[in-house]
Amino acid sequence: MTDPTQRRRSDLPEHTDEEILELIQRASDEHQKAQLLVLYQLNRNMIHNTNVTVEISQRQKLDEANLAAHRLAFDEHVRNFDNHVIEERELFAKGMGAWKAYASVGMVVLILGGYILNSHLDRLTKESARNDDQEQRISRLERDTPISREAAQRLSVLESQSTNMMGLIIDLQHRYDDRERVHARELLEKKTKGQ
Repeated sequence: MTDPTQRRRSDLPEHTDEEILELIQRASDEHQKAQLLVLYQLNRNMIHNTNVTVEISQRQKLDEANLAAHRLAFDEHVRNFDNHVIEERELFAKGMGAWKAYASVGMVVLILGGYILNSHLDRLTKESARNDDQEQRISRLERDTPISREAAQRLSVLESQSTNMMGLIIDLQHRYDDRERVHARELLEKKTKGQ
């Protein structure tokens, strides 16, 4: 279907202005000349209005095309934004899950560490109490019974060996603690890699 403004424009003869001007020059009556001048001005205004209408129509079509392109771009932007929001929510959910896992593992490690530390402190307290008790017995025996030099040396050797044994026990306990920490860290790493 053809554009109505284009059809009207093509219907107008190109030489209408010239014909009206020629008629104005040939007219002898002033009244007829005035009517032809008005007709000439109306023709000029109609041509101008037709051209402006065509321009407005073309701009409107161009604006509609631009608007459609902008709508498509906006829709694409909204889709991308919605996808980004979904990805952010998934990432946040994963982060919350990881945080809960890390907090749970941390609590387990703290509880185990507290239990192990408490059991070691209990053992050390018992050993210390036993050593104090043995020292009191030895001092009572020394006070109550005369001890020969050889017995005193043996007792001294036993005390130093007891002290050495305590050092070995503490060293073994530290090694055990280190091994437990390494084992707990390996379990934590396996668990985090599994998620």
